[in-house]
Amino acid sequence: MNKIFLFFFSLSYVTLSAVTHNIPADFDFIQDGIAAAATGDTVLIHPGIYQECIDFGGKQITVASLFHLTQDEVYIPLTVIQADSDQVSVNFSTLEDSLSFLIGLTLTAGNGAVMCNSASPTLMHLIIHNNSSSGHGGGIYCEDANPILQNLSINFNSSAGKGGGIYLLNSQPVMQNITLLNNISNDEGGGIYLENSNLSADSLF
Repeated sequence: MNKIFLFFFSLSYVTLSAVTHNIPADFDFIQDGIAAAATGDTVLIHPGIYQECIDFGGKQITVASLFHLTQDEVYIPLTVIQADSDQVSVNFSTLEDSLSFLIGLTLTAGNGAVMCNSASPTLMHLIIHNNSSSGHGGGIYCEDANPILQNLSINFNSSAGKGGGIYLLNSQPVMQNITLLNNISNDEGGGIYLENSNLSADSLF
């Protein structure tokens, strides 16, 4: 009996210890919310255009729009990270794993939208459009990375190098329900370019 009581107490403690950081109510900038977040926390972004670039910094956290709570897709195009054209919109380069979640946002105007460099986060329900990389991977760049990619619209992105939509180097992402439309590469692979990589794909079109 005592063991059962202690188990449920421990589970309740873990659940209650997670914190939600609301943007912009608690912090003006998403990156400030990420800086304040601890493992298991959520940085919840309310509708608006956020002119910044973000870096998860290796944290196992969730960064998401109100879609994450409501499952209402209306919040995805209403919650926008509009990046500096000289920088990638969202950076995963500190060994992030599948417990680092990016959910329900629109990413635009970046020098590439998502960078996964030796990191394997979970990306879900994103609109990735109108990004232009000066290198490879206008939409998503993966190197030594195995991210989970689900329900992504990757449209109207471009790269000076390979992979206008997605560039994969030494990577094996798990992909489900990915739409690629009107992505352009100045080299090879307007939609996807694979270099020493494999796809585990379902409903890729």
